[in-house]
Amino acid sequence: MATEELIKKGCKNILFIRIRIKLSTTNLRFLGYIEALDNHHLPFKEELAIDLEQVTFEETKATMKRLIEQGLIFDGTFTTNDWLALGALVCLKELNFKVPEDYKIVGFANISISKYSYLS
Repeated sequence: MATEELIKKGCKNILFIRIRIKLSTTNLRFLGYIEALDNHHLPFKEELAIDLEQVTFEETKATMKRLIEQGLIFDGTFTTNDWLALGALVCLKELNFKVPEDYKIVGFANISISKYSYLS
């Protein structure tokens, strides 16, 4: 559903960020991502599937910055949890991108930190 929502909002190059440790919930979210891309005839691009070593705000923020500096093209991000989504959001805001105008982000879990994701 998360990938579907990004596609409905116009995203065609969706970054998928997860932790490297293969958990069943993470695997199911990845399979849903692949299925949604396929259902909308969008190709899966290996370079848009990012594995992080740790589930941390800081690692996600640094990874997003590196990907943007390297010129990776993406217009949406699906992260497998809300801490990763917040790291992505803060990075984009610090680089002066507008969310959701320039980039769209979906996290997963709706943990209490999510209510602070409005950062304007």
